[in-house]
Amino acid sequence: MSCPICLEDLAANDIISELKPCNHKYHLVCIRKWQLDSNQLKCPYCQCKTGKMNLKLNKLNSVVRIVYDTKKSIDDCQICGLKDGKIEFICDECELGYHESCLHDVSNDLGMQTTWRECINCQSEVVHSERNSNMRIIESFKRLSLQDQEEELKEVKVRIQKHVRNALNNYYEAKKITSEQFTEVNKLVSRHLYQISNNRYDDQTHHYDTLAKSRIKMELQRLGYAHV
Repeated sequence: MSCPICLEDLAANDIISELKPCNHKYHLVCIRKWQLDSNQLKCPYCQCKTGKMNLKLNKLNSVVRIVYDTKKSIDDCQICGLKDGKIEFICDECELGYHESCLHDVSNDLGMQTTWRECINCQSEVVHSERNSNMRIIESFKRLSLQDQEEELKEVKVRIQKHVRNALNNYYEAKKITSEQFTEVNKLVSRHLYQISNNRYDDQTHHYDTLAKSRIKMELQRLGYAHV
């Protein structure tokens, strides 16, 4: 499949934009440039009015939905003040936009040609707007991936702790341990089971009830909480 704007293939490592609701696909860089140059959000292929796009970066195997508003996406140049949709450089620190020509003009006027890529507000290095956009999208994919991993790990911990708590209840109901001792041993045994499971729930390989009972007995004896 190729991008209808540049006619190049939509490769695996490209950030691909799928416009909604028409579902036509483009390179993100191509469709954003087209939207900014034309100052409207219609699909170039079918002229369908769009306000949303799904972005996919295949190598991260994830999808994020972005809502683009042309008016909000076009910033004023902080030097000349024009809002022409042709901002070429953006400061990562304060997110101010600039025309490249305006940055050169200022640095030439100051006799500091080698520092033309500095933000006039905070002196941080400005980066090309396409790179800035792509880096932000990649970071958003990474954050989504990290959130998924955290949710998965949380579920693993809940399932493993259920085995440990069930085994500990026998001691607690027999009044052999206090609630504080229950909590402490639960933490120690659960952590041990997380480690031997490599932070995954695998009841095909590990018999968690047996492992929990064995480890609980060892910890209780080691801590002197109960004579078992």
